Amino acid sequence: MTTFEIICLANSLKHGGRCIAGFKTDGSGWLRPVSSQTDGTLYQEHYTLSNGQEPELFNILRIECDRPHSRIHQPENWIVSDRPWQFMGWPTTDQLNQLLKPEIQKINYSFSLLGNQGDRLELELLQDNPACASLCLLKPKKLLWKISTLPRRRRYRAIFNCNGTQYNLGITDPHWKNLLDRLDDGEYTCEQAITALALKNFDPTKFLLTISLSEPFQYSQEEPLCCFKLVAAVVNTAYVKSFLNSPEKQVNTNYHSSILNDKIETHSNANLLPVKRCIRKAVQNCWDSYSEERRSLQNLRQTLQNLLKQTLDDFEKDLHFADVAESSLQSSYSDRLDRIREKYPKAYTKWTTEEDEELGILFNNGMSIKDLAKHFQRQPSAMRSRLRKLDLME
Repeated sequence: MTTFEIICLANSLKHGGRCIAGFKTDGSGWLRPVSSQTDGTLYQEHYTLSNGQEPELFNILRIECDRPHSRIHQPENWIVSDRPWQFMGWPTTDQLNQLLKPEIQKINYSFSLLGNQGDRLELELLQDNPACASLCLLKPKKLLWKISTLPRRRRYRAIFNCNGTQYNLGITDPHWKNLLDRLDDGEYTCEQAITALALKNFDPTKFLLTISLSEPFQYSQEEPLCCFKLVAAVVNTAYVKSFLNSPEKQVNTNYHSSILNDKIETHSNANLLPVKRCIRKAVQNCWDSYSEERRSLQNLRQTLQNLLKQTLDDFEKDLHFADVAESSLQSSYSDRLDRIREKYPKAYTKWTTEEDEELGILFNNGMSIKDLAKHFQRQPSAMRSRLRKLDLME
């Protein structure tokens, strides 16, 4: 067993789970903890911290690993042990500067990004020349955010310049995607995105990106297997500095909740966990721990009842949190609603059956989200939400 301490610099989406990575606090480089699954995907049972929370960007994490699992496209991989990860606190801004500034400067002296100047590496070429690194942190130039709606899903990409080369990479940072999802389709400069999203303490010139190589993927049989470069985390250093120096950080305020700036919504999202899978896992653990004489359906049923009761108790606490937050926002809610309805008269009104049917027909006939919003006089985010509810969009 080997124990590492890292500053978390990525907690991105991967195959229904997460890809988590960070920079070691001793300055010796990157670590990507992975599971023993073929693709290394981490699931909740792997990354849930000993305090029951999920890792956040800039958490200092203590992780016990079984063994290294270097691969030709991801040399930083280590397989995690069964022990829960530990939250060790937050870094200081001085510690971050000392550790990460040299890492950012490394990219400034390189003419390529993780091996070449493209958006992917062919797996066949990696067989002869394994990747030296699959993770890096860079300061992009001329950064743009591009959002487009495809059939059944939205697409989010970062377009930027690095050492004279332009890159166009997909974004897998779930919290930044959540923010961009509030915007209409199009391209946005950093200043435009910050203004449109009303992000506080953000500086349009202070963005950093964590770039990661993906698992091998093949779009079609005619194309080769490739590892794509992805934006695994989006960081604004001006915001990070204000957050790490804030009093709220001392009580373990959720970093991403602060960015999203919507306590009711983000607190609820934090509890929209795969409950069924968690309960199955917990019941299985109980079964495995039972002696032979205790292994009965009656004991399992009692265990399940206890788990469900605890879950309901937790939801009651969440509802209380939402009530408190809502009361503090109530005074400004009506003003905000009036402003929204100046542009979208039917915003937050109940959908009718006839509207649902018309929405399905227009969407299936190819009408864009922007045009649907104009037609139904509702916000684009409301259109996407309704389409998902009707199972017309993922």
